[in-house]
Amino acid sequence: MKDPYKRPLLIKILNFFLFPKEYSFDELNTWYEKKYQRELPLKVKKYLSLLMGDIYQNNNFDPLGKLLFNAFVFENLKNIAFVEREHKKFNKKCIFILGLPRTGSTYFHQYLGSDKKFKCFSFWELNHIGRYQFKFLRRLNGKVMLLFQNYLTPKIQYIHKVNNQGPEECSKILLCSFISQIYPLMFHLPNYEKELLNENFDYTYEFYYKALSLIQTNKETFLLKAPMHLQAIDQLNKYFPNAKYIFLHRDLSNVLPSAYSLAQTYAHMFTPIYDLEFMIPKMNQRLSFDLEQALKNIKELKLKVLHLDYNEIKANPNLLRQKLERFLNQSLKLKYNERNKVYKKHQYELLKEIPKEFNSYLQFYAQLSTEDQY
Repeated sequence: MKDPYKRPLLIKILNFFLFPKEYSFDELNTWYEKKYQRELPLKVKKYLSLLMGDIYQNNNFDPLGKLLFNAFVFENLKNIAFVEREHKKFNKKCIFILGLPRTGSTYFHQYLGSDKKFKCFSFWELNHIGRYQFKFLRRLNGKVMLLFQNYLTPKIQYIHKVNNQGPEECSKILLCSFISQIYPLMFHLPNYEKELLNENFDYTYEFYYKALSLIQTNKETFLLKAPMHLQAIDQLNKYFPNAKYIFLHRDLSNVLPSAYSLAQTYAHMFTPIYDLEFMIPKMNQRLSFDLEQALKNIKELKLKVLHLDYNEIKANPNLLRQKLERFLNQSLKLKYNERNKVYKKHQYELLKEIPKEFNSYLQFYAQLSTEDQY
C-alpha cells in the first residue's frame, strides 16, 4: 500500500462526525422498487449486486468517501427511474469522439464543440438527466459540486478541467447504468471486473439512447465524447447507425501514465488509499482489451472513421479544419481559445517501456496513415 492521500483539513474534521451507512444491494433494490413501483432492469440488478458486494470489502473508504459514494449510487438510481419512465424517440445526428483517456479528447471536444451548430453537454445537466425544472438551482448545484470536487482533490483541475457549462463528456450517462469499465479502473472490484470482461453492454447503450432523447436542444447534431465508448462501438452502431466517428491516437508512453494518474485522482474523491502499483496491471488489461475490441468492431462493421493523431491535431489547425470539413461534409465555424487553461501542468513520468498487452495496438499505431482520406 502507498501512503494515504492527505485529505484537506475540513475533510479530516468532517470525518470525525460522519457515520454513513454501507448499503447492500438488497437494501438498494428494495428502496428502488418501493419508491418507483417498478423493478430495476435485470442487467442493472446483476452489476449493482456485484458492485455493492465488492466495493466496501475491497476498498478503503473513509466516512466522507462512503457518503459521496452513497449519494452517487442513489442519484444514478433516480436517473434510471426517470429515463426509463420518460424516454421518447431519439432523432438527432451524432458525432462520436473515440480514443483512450488522455489522448487529447478533452481538448479536441472543446475545439470542435466551439462550433455552435453542435450540441455538447453541460456538467450540470448530466447530474439530473432529463430534468430541467429550476435550471438556475441546477446550475448552482453543478458549480458547488465542482468547487467541492476541486477542494477535495485539487489535482483534478489540471488533469481534467471541468467547466459547469461544458463541453462535458457523456460518461455520467454510461455510469448511471452501473455497467462500465470506469468502475474497475477506479476501484478494486474482482467479481465485477471478471464478469465485465464478457459483457456486451446492451443495456448500457439502450439506457444511453433513451437518456439522449431527454436532453433539451434545438441543435441537429450531438457531439459526444467518452473514452469508455471504446468498450462497445458495436452497440453505438446498433443505436446510432448513421453516426460518424473520429478516433484520436497518441503515443502510449504519454497516454498510459497520465491515465493511471487520472484514475487515482478520481478514486481519491472516495478513498484516501489507492494502491496504484496494484491497479496498473488491471488498467492495462482493461484498456488494451477495449482498444482491441474497438478496432475489431470498426473493421468488422466497416465503419467510416477519421483517425487523428494528437500531434497532428496540435500542429496544423488549418489542415485539421480542412480534414474535418471533408469528413463531416460541412463547413465549420470554430472559435476555440485556451484562455481558461489551468496554469499548472499535469506531472507524470513517461513510460520507458509499453506493456506487452498493447503490442497489437502499437502495430496499428505505427501503420496509421496521416494522409488525407476524405
